Amino acid sequence: MKKTSLILTVALLGTVLLSCTPHIEGELTLLVENHLEATYSPRWSADGSKIYFIHSDGPRNPDEPGQIWSVNLADEALETVCGDTFQAMDVSRRDGICLPTWFEGDDWIRVVDIETWTTLDSIRPEGIYGYPRFSYESSEVFYYIYRKQGWDSTYLHRVERTSGTDEVIFVAGKGYSVAPGPGDTLFAIGDAIYNINSGERIPLDLDPQFDAALDWNPANPSELLIYQRESNRNILLFNLERGKTSKVDASPDKAAWIDNPTFSPDGERIALEAAQGGDSFYDYQIWIFDSMD
Repeated sequence: MKKTSLILTVALLGTVLLSCTPHIEGELTLLVENHLEATYSPRWSADGSKIYFIHSDGPRNPDEPGQIWSVNLADEALETVCGDTFQAMDVSRRDGICLPTWFEGDDWIRVVDIETWTTLDSIRPEGIYGYPRFSYESSEVFYYIYRKQGWDSTYLHRVERTSGTDEVIFVAGKGYSVAPGPGDTLFAIGDAIYNINSGERIPLDLDPQFDAALDWNPANPSELLIYQRESNRNILLFNLERGKTSKVDASPDKAAWIDNPTFSPDGERIALEAAQGGDSFYDYQIWIFDSMD
């Protein structure tokens, strides 16, 4: 197990007095490393004991699907969860249910028990862009977005698993990404957080023309992790209560890129994917950041 000490620099945007910026110390742990075989999209198990991820036999390609694997944090044991290939997935933080997606814009939403790989439900959405995400509050509800031709608006759909109902609950501006937030009321879509009850829009430091990794802290509903490789190579932490954005310096040494940071169920750790190397010869990695606070 390889560990690297680091400091998370919490810097208020626009603040010049960097000497007054608080620091959060922690450790990076290298959990998975594969040479020339892509390892990406980490997702925590509900109890925080495992991380699920997608593994493909070739270099990282956003359009290339892979098998679903898991790694046990206690002994770093790897296991193939499903030999079929998928492009994306979301895993509920409340129980062992996942939403595997064959390809972006898949015509079906499948609800699967991730331990037994038993299909529990299959729902055909009206139209979908990207892949579905679980509700912040319940694994019985999930959301997806749909964009009509011209892409002036992004339609937020709510799906209830038990009834199979699928309804548009909000129309936002342009956006590739969605992260359902606290109370099924706050949603990060594109370059903003929307309160779908009041219509309030809180801008984020993102370019809506590109996809972004957005993840709410399950233990602190005021915190949103943000990462977008095209517009900002830093992991950002937005605190909704204070209205401030902090920079999270959690990039491993010599990383060519990082992506998909995501909170653990207890909100104390962050998993992320990274790659080291160049010219298509990469070592693909899954890292864990542990706060020492």
